[in-house]
Amino acid sequence: MNKKTVLLVFLASLGIYALTQVFASRKIDHFQAELINLDTAVVQTVIINTKKDLEEITLSREGQIWIASNGKINVRAVSTEVDKLLSALSLIRSKRIAAKVAEKWSEYEVGQGEGTRLRVYTNAGLVYDFIVGKFGFNQQSQRSISYLRLTGEKEVYAIDGFQALSRGFDAYRNKVLSKLTKGAQVTTFSFLNGDTSFVFSRHPEGWLLNDQETVNSAKVESYLTTLEKISGNVFADDFDETQASEKQINQLQLEGDQLPVPILIRAYLDTTRTNPYVLHSSLNKEAWFSSDSSGVYLSIFKDPVVFREEE
Repeated sequence: MNKKTVLLVFLASLGIYALTQVFASRKIDHFQAELINLDTAVVQTVIINTKKDLEEITLSREGQIWIASNGKINVRAVSTEVDKLLSALSLIRSKRIAAKVAEKWSEYEVGQGEGTRLRVYTNAGLVYDFIVGKFGFNQQSQRSISYLRLTGEKEVYAIDGFQALSRGFDAYRNKVLSKLTKGAQVTTFSFLNGDTSFVFSRHPEGWLLNDQETVNSAKVESYLTTLEKISGNVFADDFDETQASEKQINQLQLEGDQLPVPILIRAYLDTTRTNPYVLHSSLNKEAWFSSDSSGVYLSIFKDPVVFREEE
């Protein structure tokens, strides 16, 4: 083989090597960009172990609904909140590799038990298992950023920040206390405080208390506006429901157009609790909420005197 032939073979080999490196580089970049490639329509179960394993949450698809469980409580999950999680899962894209060695895991909070672990299942079984760790904000790009590690791998990836991936059990629960459908008009509402009842009714000339006393209609309408949507903040899962009847201190009942049945919200006083007021709504029978005297309790249960006409 002459020198010219050797040179041509060498150059051809060099060109092939260069091309393989280019394609390999593109493959790696593609893999990094599509770190999680998920069709959310086929997801059947998501198991979430929150940071430092404080709780394990299971979200399971049952027909058209999702069930949320933490091992003690099983409730129908709020579909919009599950959709947020699934959307976040489908949008995970790697921006860059932040670390390649296990010694860096703790820095990014992606070691075992350090971050939030998510396992995603379809009917075919486990398809993704990863840990979402440290959450921060990039001042240069003005975007939030999180760090993710696929279990069984060493690499830590920087991804666009998705706080929806790291939420606790309560995020998937129904928090509604009061909700009025569009077009609904409250015609009567009443407070039952002990043995005393205060009934407010709508009349052509305005609102009346107990069909006798004229009250400030603007104040009443402002109050009803707040009732269009009120949510509880803190669940009172440990409240003893068997003692509810003896601890009840107040009740709000709403009736009106487009309300097929009255809405009932009851308040209970349990002085053994840090937040002594416990609230329960007929719109959300599975949930009990706690409140202090100035929180959601005060938003719902008003002293009737606040509606009186100013002297």
